[in-house]
Parts: sequence; structure tokens; C-alpha cells
Amino acid sequence: MKTMWNLPGAKTALVAFFLTVLLGVGVTSAAGLWQQSATTTMTVAWPDTPMSLQCAASGDSVTVTILNIPSPTAVLVASRMNGTATYGSATAAPASTTFSVSATSYGIPQSVGSSKNVKVDLRVSATYNGGSGSAELLGLQLTGNNARLGCP
Repeated sequence: MKTMWNLPGAKTALVAFFLTVLLGVGVTSAAGLWQQSATTTMTVAWPDTPMSLQCAASGDSVTVTILNIPSPTAVLVASRMNGTATYGSATAAPASTTFSVSATSYGIPQSVGSSKNVKVDLRVSATYNGGSGSAELLGLQLTGNNARLGCP
């Protein structure tokens, strides 16, 4: 033991060891590292209200405004004669929250056929960064021998 005691730094090491063990200098930090835990938080953003449509008359056509979603990257519009079960094929609209619909656009002539002065329904689907949505605008009125489209 005497030879080990004479080694350089042995006294300092022995004193540091006893201080650490007996006085608990390293216990709190060691216990803190041993009992460390991690938590993760994930936030999902979801629109508070579903996508909806607003209609405004504009001469012989209507202006449709998409509400409750961010700026769309793609918009599809399909039409049907009010009361029929299925919509016609979808047509691309400008990637905007506002677009114009006339009596001769978005498949309306094909969906009403030879019927005159009927009501038309529109289904609008929009894709935006982070999701997509769809909504229907029901009961648009075709008048003037199917030349004018009006809001319900």
C-alpha cells in the first residue's frame, strides 16, 4: 500500500473518490442522468370548419368563392341537374378561392341536356397544401332559355 500511496496524484485521486462517495457530490447529477426522460409533442392543424361555398350573382354568371381552406393548388368542378343522382365529369377550374361559373361552363350544358330553366348543382373539390376538401352548391337557377345562371 505504501508504494501505491507514493505514486504521483494518488493522494488527490483518493481524496476526490472519498469526497464523491461519502459526500454524494456526484450522486445528484448521476441520478439526474439516469432518470432522464423525453417527451414529444405533435400538433396537427385541421380546419375548424369544413370547406364551404359562397355564391354571388355577376351578370349572366355567378362567382363562386371557396371558404374555410387555405389557397388551393387545384380546383375541380362538376355539375348535375338538380335531383339527378350523379355528377358529370369534373372540369379543372383556376387554382383560386374565387372563380366564375356561367351557363355554358363546367359541364352544365351536358348535365341539363335539353331541359330548360332548371336548377343545377355544383360540386367543387379543392386540393391545398396539407389536405383537400369538397363542398356542394345546390340549386343554382338556369333562366333565360339556359343563357343565365343565378344563385339559389
